[in-house]
Amino acid sequence: MAVFVCPACNHTQDAPDAYIGRTAKCLKCETKGSILDKKPAPPPNPPKPKPAAPKPQESKTPKASTDPAGAPVISKLQVQIIIGLLSALLIAQLFGLTSTGTSTTEWEYTIESPSDTTFQMALDRLGGEGWELVFARRATSKYSSASYEMIFKRPKR
Repeated sequence: MAVFVCPACNHTQDAPDAYIGRTAKCLKCETKGSILDKKPAPPPNPPKPKPAAPKPQESKTPKASTDPAGAPVISKLQVQIIIGLLSALLIAQLFGLTSTGTSTTEWEYTIESPSDTTFQMALDRLGGEGWELVFARRATSKYSSASYEMIFKRPKR
């Protein structure tokens, strides 16, 4: 039996023995290659034995002790360290040495409703005074006049 193996894409295709030595095009990439005699595959080599794993060396660090049920046993030193850390944390909380993450900034707010004609001037004035826009919406009155309702905040002075 003959076989065609594409030199470009490695596509293989069986061919009749009469075509051994001829040139053919690959059916996938159309690269030209030779049709070769299919030789029986050599028997597989027996697997080489793996080298023996090195013996584990004994660690010089002491192993954690366990009780008869297999649960870890905590030493007196570990208990004293845990109690000391918890005490330090409690003292720090009592004296306010740790941050709770809350902001101590106090804010003041103002509400403005400028008309369309004074809108830009109102924004410029309030921004210059340190106000930050928090909320805005377009509002119309029953008389069809439009304005913006805006809420501003800034840190208390």
